[in-house]
Amino acid sequence: MRKAPFAVTFAFLLASCSPQRGAIEEVVAMQRAQLYAELDAQVAALEQAVTAKPTMTGTPPVPVKFEFAHDQDRHLMIHAQGGFREVTLELWLEDGDDAAHTRLSANVIGMSNAEAITAGNIRLPVEMRLENAIADAQQGVRIVALFGEGAHSD
Repeated sequence: MRKAPFAVTFAFLLASCSPQRGAIEEVVAMQRAQLYAELDAQVAALEQAVTAKPTMTGTPPVPVKFEFAHDQDRHLMIHAQGGFREVTLELWLEDGDDAAHTRLSANVIGMSNAEAITAGNIRLPVEMRLENAIADAQQGVRIVALFGEGAHSD
């Protein structure tokens, strides 16, 4: 009987050491390093754009603060906060069952119209979102791909 608490504690520790995953997943027919490079290039382009031209959101408009994480070949994160509104997109990449596949998982929190990003359909909707977010950020307007309609210029 005394071993039960130890077993529960040990199982918890093992679970906490396992790689983190998002709530939804897709298996992509691409090597992890290649998929990471493509997604990372888009995240880096967004990071560069919002650094060059800060964006606004809300009514009245408030500045959006961004945080980015790039963990080599494993994890990407975008967190944006404007006023009381927060948006987070996290992507995890793991090797698939064979070298030609990658398990892509995501957490999408607070993003407008995130319905298109679903289990089995992550990569393409995320790439489109990032492409649109980069275009909005380069113009210095509200990033509709993340925050929804109602663009504001600087």
